[in-house]
Amino acid sequence: MFDFIMLPLGQFLNLIYTTIAGYNYGWTIVFFTIIVRLAMMPLTYKQQVSSIEMQRIQPYVKDLQAKYKNDKEKLNLEMMALYKEHNVNPAGSCLPMLIQLPIMIILYQIITRPLAYLLRYPNEIIWKIQEIVGVAPSSSYPEITAVNLIKPAADNLPNMVTQIDAGVAALGTGLSNVGDKLLQMHNGLNFFGLKLGVVPTYDFGKISADPALYLPLLLLCIISVVLTFFSSKLSVASMKKNAAHHNKKDEVIEVERNKKTKVRTAQPEKKDPTKTMSNTMMYIGPLMTLFIAFTVPAGVMLYWTAGYAIMIVQQLIINRMIYNKKVRDSANG
Repeated sequence: MFDFIMLPLGQFLNLIYTTIAGYNYGWTIVFFTIIVRLAMMPLTYKQQVSSIEMQRIQPYVKDLQAKYKNDKEKLNLEMMALYKEHNVNPAGSCLPMLIQLPIMIILYQIITRPLAYLLRYPNEIIWKIQEIVGVAPSSSYPEITAVNLIKPAADNLPNMVTQIDAGVAALGTGLSNVGDKLLQMHNGLNFFGLKLGVVPTYDFGKISADPALYLPLLLLCIISVVLTFFSSKLSVASMKKNAAHHNKKDEVIEVERNKKTKVRTAQPEKKDPTKTMSNTMMYIGPLMTLFIAFTVPAGVMLYWTAGYAIMIVQQLIINRMIYNKKVRDSANG
């Protein structure tokens, strides 16, 4: 369904994989994550500023809702005017999330189907490879599981690489060295001891049977959950701090509209549903990460972990940018 996006994105990942990542799957994911986060940083900055401004004008929003509760049309007009006065886009805070979600879904498909989207092999070759290595098409993540099972001649007789090349040649596709490319990808799935094609587990039986395989993956999941929590906490704390600064500074605001001056006085702070939602999301995010961590290959969790690590650094930079903006605004005001 999303092949028109996944195919070019897969080729972009393949470009990273064959150049700066040195045919390592882990570094491919890390470099891709850095590029995506850097590209989205201006949008994330605008989203943060918009969220802070939305919190700042909440007292005025409540005042208008109370004043025009029986006149929806007038309320909408006044709300639009308020947003325009403060240069706020109500949907602005949602845009980065709306962009990141499809990227996550698409990257999940690419990571779990590297033969289709990175190497661009047609289905008949993929099915032949899975048949040779003994992976059923109906099994979970058959493509990346097949890559995991590729072994060099010393570990498997007869030579699996040779078998794959012979099987692909019999299809008459004209492709060559398929077995070597799969063996290269198999080696590239090892990222500092993490087997990125394996699904992590919390099953003590599996962990005790192969601790070298599963303990590093379990550690990756724990780190991912912790980083998700601290990233969310930092974001919420930053918005509260900046909104509180504005609320203290702007107890009374004069707004010129239609050549008349109106004064809106900030109301005493009441329980803000947006703050409650932010606090809730601070815990929902890590719980979702924990749930997802044990259902997908570790490569997906590496993307998740790298993404949140970069988000923490990004948030600290954005905090400094917002602080500098406040200093400039105070100087100009």
